[in-house]
Amino acid sequence: MLAGQILAVWALAAGPCMGEQVVFGGGVASLSVFDRELVANYPSARSIITEHDSYDTKNAHKKSTKGSVLAYITPWNNHGYDIAKIFRGKFTHISPVWYTVRPNGESYVLHGSHDVDQPWISEVRGDPQVAHIVPRFQMDAWTQEDFVTLLIDQTPKGNAARSNLVSIIASEVTTQNFDGLVLESGAAFYMAPFLSALRAELGSSKTIVLVVPPSRGDGSQQLLSQAIPALEPLVDFFSLMTYDYSRPDDPGPNAPINWIEDNVDQLAQALPKDQRGMVLTGLNMYGVDYASGGRMEHVIGKSFLELLAKHTPRFEWDDETAEHSFTYMDDRGAQHQVYFPTLKSLDERIALAEELGTGLSLWELGQGLDYFYDLL
Repeated sequence: MLAGQILAVWALAAGPCMGEQVVFGGGVASLSVFDRELVANYPSARSIITEHDSYDTKNAHKKSTKGSVLAYITPWNNHGYDIAKIFRGKFTHISPVWYTVRPNGESYVLHGSHDVDQPWISEVRGDPQVAHIVPRFQMDAWTQEDFVTLLIDQTPKGNAARSNLVSIIASEVTTQNFDGLVLESGAAFYMAPFLSALRAELGSSKTIVLVVPPSRGDGSQQLLSQAIPALEPLVDFFSLMTYDYSRPDDPGPNAPINWIEDNVDQLAQALPKDQRGMVLTGLNMYGVDYASGGRMEHVIGKSFLELLAKHTPRFEWDDETAEHSFTYMDDRGAQHQVYFPTLKSLDERIALAEELGTGLSLWELGQGLDYFYDLL
């Protein structure tokens, strides 16, 4: 990062005076993070530790953003299920990561039905309904040959494969009374033939979200431009994975804001002018810890708070990437650099999505800090 572009920020005080109306540590606050002046360039480790689970309960079910908000949940992160209930009015779509689809000879096997929790679904939907349940179906362990058979092969074998998989997925969506689905595969830009058959089977009342990768200067922009016109009539949203920008061999920010904007623009340019709302700009709720020697670990809220409590680091704000980071030395003397979302970095990205006319997709609920959702 260039000198002058980084602002070292450190709050010497314990944090702003909150007054008697706020109760800390119990997930209760009468004021939002904006009213408490926590969305700033100068967070302290102590203020984050003190404030992270205090949110505006009065408006916990009220959405302030304009576009659609898709939130992912994983079965291995139970706190995400609670977050979905606490803040359900802020999300238009909830996507539990329940299903994988794997090839099995000339057929397919669907895994994940055992994770479906119908009482939780009813509670999250609300009455009247405020959130739509659209579980993710991921094509896992597919080979290139498997994709060719499903998406390109026009012989009876290919037609039978498409019909079979459409029937499997559509039957599960219908039987479980889902509001639609999210589809993720390693061949997103080639999915039009399959999605056409799936849309015909499900009808227009079910929501279809297609996960699309971001451009990394690898030629995917051209593929995107060619594919979107055929995909756009078949789906309701594109979930754009604008995170995981940096790598262990080239550590840095998780999602530079200019890179996010470039990716949104590339996708939006391939859509009709009035369809920018189909784009769901991806926001990471997790962080990354880079260590010397090319090591990298993902960081979620609990481990982030443990690092703050142990090392009391000073945060740095980078105006160019609009991300916070900090460094620390571990017990073995190795230097670490951590990038983790903050109220300020998330607020910048939400504002960008509003400016660009897109929605949001959050990966994933429960990984971040509870007071993040005051921003939505």
